Amino acid sequence: MFVLNPSDCLTGSSKMSSGVADFQDCVNAIEIVDINKSGLQFTWTKTPRERFLIQKSKINWLKEGDRNSAFFHKSLKCRLNRHRVNIVLDENGNWKRGKDVPVKFVEHFKSFLGLEVNVQNMDNFESLFQNKLDSADALNMVRVVTDEEIKKAMFDIDNNRAPGPNDNGKYTSIWHDYWHPSGIIGNYINRRIRFVEGYNDQSSVENLRVNGDISWPHNWVVVFPGLLEQPICEGNLNEEDCILWKDIKGNFGPFSSKLVWDTIHPQDDNVSWYNIVWYSNNIPNHVFVLWIVVNERLKTQVRVKMWVKSRNLTCAFCKLVPDSHEHLFFNCAFTGRIWDHVRKIARLHNLPIGWMDIINFFSNHIKGKSLDCIIKRLCLTYTVFCIWKERNIRLFQKMESIELNIIKEVEGIIRLKLLGMNFPFSKGNAGICKNWGIKRLKNWPEEDSSTSFDPNGISSNRLV
Repeated sequence: MFVLNPSDCLTGSSKMSSGVADFQDCVNAIEIVDINKSGLQFTWTKTPRERFLIQKSKINWLKEGDRNSAFFHKSLKCRLNRHRVNIVLDENGNWKRGKDVPVKFVEHFKSFLGLEVNVQNMDNFESLFQNKLDSADALNMVRVVTDEEIKKAMFDIDNNRAPGPNDNGKYTSIWHDYWHPSGIIGNYINRRIRFVEGYNDQSSVENLRVNGDISWPHNWVVVFPGLLEQPICEGNLNEEDCILWKDIKGNFGPFSSKLVWDTIHPQDDNVSWYNIVWYSNNIPNHVFVLWIVVNERLKTQVRVKMWVKSRNLTCAFCKLVPDSHEHLFFNCAFTGRIWDHVRKIARLHNLPIGWMDIINFFSNHIKGKSLDCIIKRLCLTYTVFCIWKERNIRLFQKMESIELNIIKEVEGIIRLKLLGMNFPFSKGNAGICKNWGIKRLKNWPEEDSSTSFDPNGISSNRLV
């Protein structure tokens, strides 16, 4: 049992506890009369769950509410039931319940929607409308709405409903809005200290301003010295409040989805091979396969054998051993011949044999944005993609292509990609294009060339 007035206590200390004092402040704020009845137990602290339920049930409780979640749950259920059709009566006088209700609705509308029927002309429409507005109310409905009326309607929206416009801290809560670098101020300053200094739960940041500057009460600073940090909203009083985002480095900037992603997404160090996979002029689905291969995450037979032990799995090309990343790229005799042909066209000399050695070679030596570097990356990307695609076709569709067709496919993709590029004309770039059987790029001047372009073939100056 507790009492709101110390004089009501017959025995013991007459000192009021801080909890009771906070409760009395709340009772005074919401204008409840103390009827001097003992034994009444009040609960007035509103949790985030209760605040959510208040918004969902559309009921204005006391300013601080009562922690009666059963009441709010019942309100939610009543609201849902008001919008639910549980039973309908069909044209034969039969009641339909449960799952038959939506079926009956569909049958009802199917019976006349989309059908041609004869209708009767109606001359007197006045009889259809029994309730009408008088002329004064009708004119009032179509008059021009003033800015003051719009502002009043927006500002009258409760805090638990849609937010109103913010400007100069007038509608920014001291306690519940994230406007200070330290976070939510209500987590650090309890309600007792707030009311002692003359503030309440509805106080806004504007109430803290004295001559345009934030002035913190001394007792608040003693309890939480972090208040003296520069607040976010400090600025020109003539400017409206805006939403800022604080990144992982502590910098503030205009809110954007990119900043949110950069903050919540784990930031790892750059890998050495990033320039092999992520570069301009690539084809996304081809590069995605290369990215999986570099991370050694393809579902090769070596990995599948951990779950499927009874099957005899062998490489789809050589039929000798189960395929793996190292075997497919490019230790297998079949894939090795394809890669040897493509790398010679791309002028990739002195290239190591192992897959990871090839990746390290590209990471250390194939850099920059020149046409030569991009062509070499494209050769690796498209060769890996075509080999993996051919491997899956052989295993799952039981169809095979010869080496020459796979090489033609790789060359055709690279040639078509070259035709869409914009690189300045130079002898080096012209030599690269000529090596791939291309006369010129689209932004080059017209010149005679003895080399013709066949998208589906191989240029005449090379042998398979």
